[in-house]
Amino acid sequence: MKKQKKVFSTLDAGSKNKTNSQIIERISAENPKAKTANGVLRGLTCPVCGEKEAYTYMDNPAVIFCPSENKCGKHSKTSDLYPELYISFLERYGRKGKKAAEAYLRSRGLDPATIKFG
Repeated sequence: MKKQKKVFSTLDAGSKNKTNSQIIERISAENPKAKTANGVLRGLTCPVCGEKEAYTYMDNPAVIFCPSENKCGKHSKTSDLYPELYISFLERYGRKGKKAAEAYLRSRGLDPATIKFG
């Protein structure tokens, strides 16, 4: 059982890394003056108060944090800011045919050509 859990977590990490890199690309495009240091992307514009003090973690950019205690100090979920990056495979590719299944397999580093679909 333990081996199976380890395999699944490794596969999920690959997909998560791709989504994380898409989020970081999007945040960086919106904040061209942001700087990266020690795994943290700093100098982001806070989506709530507009101050350029917000930050996120490079390895898990699920939340943008605002440390500006004078303004807001809020946390903003990137899933709320960029919902299109969190669309499921079925929503993106539809339920007909096998495109969603193939895209899912590719996101996990598997070749769909090696799998027979029933």
